[in-house]
Amino acid sequence: MGLTHYKKTVDCECGCDYGSCDRKNTFILRYNRSCDIGTLFVKRHSNEKESKFECLGSFNDNDLEAITEIINSPNRTEELEDGEYEELNKCW
Repeated sequence: MGLTHYKKTVDCECGCDYGSCDRKNTFILRYNRSCDIGTLFVKRHSNEKESKFECLGSFNDNDLEAITEIINSPNRTEELEDGEYEELNKCW
C-alpha cells in the first residue's frame, strides 16, 4: 500500500536558442501501489519560481509497459492504421 515516487530532471531542449535553453525539466512518476496506477507529471523550466507541475496522464501497468517498450524498443512497435495519422493531427 502507498505511493512510490520516481523523479528525473533533464536539460530542456525547447528550441529556444536552437536547442538547450539552459533550463531544466523535471518529470515525476507517482506510482500508487494499492491500485497499480502510475501518474506522470512534468514541470517545464523547473528552475523558475513560477513553474508548476502538470499532469500528463494516469496509466495502468500494461500502459506503462507499452510506453516503456515504445521508448526503448522502437523496432518492436506497430504500424499506424489508416486514419490514425489524421486523427493524431487533430490533437494539435
